[in-house]
Order: sequence, then C-alpha cells, then structure tokens
Amino acid sequence: MIIVNGVAKLYGMTGFRVGWVIRAPRELVRVMANVTGADHIGRLPVSQAAAEGALNGLQSVVEAIRLQIQNNRDVLIEEMKSFSGARLIPPAGTFYALPTCAASSADPWNCRSSC
Repeated sequence: MIIVNGVAKLYGMTGFRVGWVIRAPRELVRVMANVTGADHIGRLPVSQAAAEGALNGLQSVVEAIRLQIQNNRDVLIEEMKSFSGARLIPPAGTFYALPTCAASSADPWNCRSSC
C-alpha cells in the first residue's frame, strides 16, 4: 500500500503545498520527483511550521472538516436536481462535481439552455 497525503485537503490548508508519500518504492519516488520538478524543492519555513502545527495539533478538526465538505457535497447534489436536464454522478470522495446536460442541450456544459 502506498499512502499519499498532504495538509491542503486533510487540514483545509489550501495553497500550503506540503505533502508526503509513505511506503512507496524508490523508483516511484524518483518518478514522482521528476514529475513535480522544482515545485518540491524548498518549502517556506512558515508553511512547514503551519504543517507541523496541524499534524501535531488537535486532530478532531479533521473530522469536522470532512463533515463540512460532505455537507457541501450533499447540498450540491440536491441543488443540481433542480436542473431538469442535468445529469450528475455523485462524487464519492470530493466536494466538487461535473454535471452534464448532454442529453438535452446542444452544449453539454450549458444546463441553462435546457431548463
């Protein structure tokens, strides 16, 4: 099992760009380093300190953030049902979704024309 995570999603720290990978084979880590390029070289000390604070701090906030994101997703799904021509596959692990109106509109991204 390979674990990839970071503070942006886990702690709601968008933009901090601090993450980690655990139990990855060396070859995969080498490829990941090539893909990320210069982006992974040197994190700002403030970002590192904030990430350390989040990792060592009160962890109940993680569940609170997860519940808030789940609620946002559920509201999005319910609101999308009001668009008569929209089709939406409910997202399983995120709070954003990509609806389509392809069945009822010439432009599959323009649900307004089918409402």
